[in-house]
Amino acid sequence: MKSRREQIRKELEAGMAVFLSQGNVVTKVEAVKTRVKRQPKQEKTVEIEVDYLPKALRLKHFGE
Repeated sequence: MKSRREQIRKELEAGMAVFLSQGNVVTKVEAVKTRVKRQPKQEKTVEIEVDYLPKALRLKHFGE
């Protein structure tokens, strides 16, 4: 049984063979560059009073 990757590769090869047999030419084109600057993640901090938390959460996250 052929793996999925091998099957896809064979299908792509067959498609390229048909494409090239029709007289088409493969050319290299420069990639489109997008100037998207990623924003650093901004962490939100919230101050809470541990005494007001339910006991289960208080013990789980803050211990005794």
